[in-house]
Amino acid sequence: PTFTLSPPPTDTNTPTPEVSATPTPQPIIPTATPIPPGTLPFVADMEGDNPIKDWEYLPEQWQVRTDGGNTALYGTTGFDSSLTVLGRQVPEWVQPGQDDLLISFRVNLLEGNSLGRFIFKFQPNSGYYVLEVLSGRAILKRGPAGVAPSRPNELPLATFNNAPIQNNRWYEFSIWAEGSRVFVYLNKQLVMSATDRELPLLPGSILLQTASSQANPVGWDDLIVQRPELASEHFEGSSFPNTWERSSQQNVSLQSDGTNQFIQLDNAAEVRPVTPPMSNFILYARLNNTSLGFEMFVRESNQGSLEFDWDAGNVVITQYSGTGEVVWNETLGNFYGRARFEEFVITIVGERLTIFDSGEILFEEDLPGLSPSGFSVLKPKKAMACGLMTSWWHKPSLAARQTPPGPLKF
Repeated sequence: PTFTLSPPPTDTNTPTPEVSATPTPQPIIPTATPIPPGTLPFVADMEGDNPIKDWEYLPEQWQVRTDGGNTALYGTTGFDSSLTVLGRQVPEWVQPGQDDLLISFRVNLLEGNSLGRFIFKFQPNSGYYVLEVLSGRAILKRGPAGVAPSRPNELPLATFNNAPIQNNRWYEFSIWAEGSRVFVYLNKQLVMSATDRELPLLPGSILLQTASSQANPVGWDDLIVQRPELASEHFEGSSFPNTWERSSQQNVSLQSDGTNQFIQLDNAAEVRPVTPPMSNFILYARLNNTSLGFEMFVRESNQGSLEFDWDAGNVVITQYSGTGEVVWNETLGNFYGRARFEEFVITIVGERLTIFDSGEILFEEDLPGLSPSGFSVLKPKKAMACGLMTSWWHKPSLAARQTPPGPLKF
């Protein structure tokens, strides 16, 4: 046999693959979106660095300083000058659609002749409102159109004479402007209300002014500008408001005493404002118990509730757990009269309940385990009638110096 020699196999050069490094994904750190100046709710507590940045003013007339541990803004402008809050920006309260506002601030008339002027809804083309504060007196006025406030041409809308206002003390004012109606509260007590018969003012600027540029300074602090809750109501419309729910059209109706309209509840019925669950809030209400009594629940949820039970002049406050068990209660004796409207003002921030009477703190206590948020409802007792006027719940916004509470009025 013949053998054929075959050539040996040729080695193939196969390169060794290189291992490439895979980059480890880096976490994406979200960047906080800056809040534009003047976004509501707006809080100016005069703390921090340059708290009046973007405000328009003459530096020689205004200064932020600390006295007795409290930092505040002090000014002397005269009637021919003023400070404009965020005058170098376009805050929300000057923009179209911001017609209803709740504004609060603290003011201190440092000397006997000091006079402070809080101007709001200032629009050169339509005019402005001004709350003028001096010792023993407060006046709400409407000013004319013009490039600057004109005190000689202002028309008084309401006056609070013999006001408990003294110099060198801090006072809290709250202003609720809704369309043509303006309500003024001093230390959480309603002291003035007015209906403007002229065309309602458009949204506008907020200005601060004093009587003299040389003397009699005025201190300002804790300015808060916010919207009332949508369910805030004076009940002055021609029909039942759609921001409120009622269990019976027959037993829950709009009534009038010839001067004001209000909600009337008769027999077994319920009425409640249509709001999201509310946690921190201030409630201003005018209530009239004409018969047996009624119950109000706040922060009502599956985690519990807080009840106010009006009965025979007393109010029993009861905290309930989520299973309906009584956690705590307290009775406020001789709290109200019958057959007349009376102010009812409370704040709830966190677990702290505060009740005011005539502008003073009547009761204040922490309630551990209080339902963190919930709804509100008013329930008259059987065969009775009660009225509800101008109530306003709102989220107090001093970020309480905590979480902002919200406004709502019944």
